[in-house]
Amino acid sequence: MKKYIHTIKVEKFNPNDEEYKVVGISKEKDQNVNFNECIAVLESSKAIIEIESPVNGKILSIDI
Repeated sequence: MKKYIHTIKVEKFNPNDEEYKVVGISKEKDQNVNFNECIAVLESSKAIIEIESPVNGKILSIDI
């Protein structure tokens, strides 16, 4: 079985924000994740942003 590693980078949703607050992590290391499943929730100055998985797979690490 081939392993692929996907790094998820958060785009800048508001040009005035320099950072986002992590308000929730939905998955832990070694858990399976489905395509488009929410894996984290971020908060900006004006919005709550759900970060979704770009692929089916397994969480290898969560680095913030």
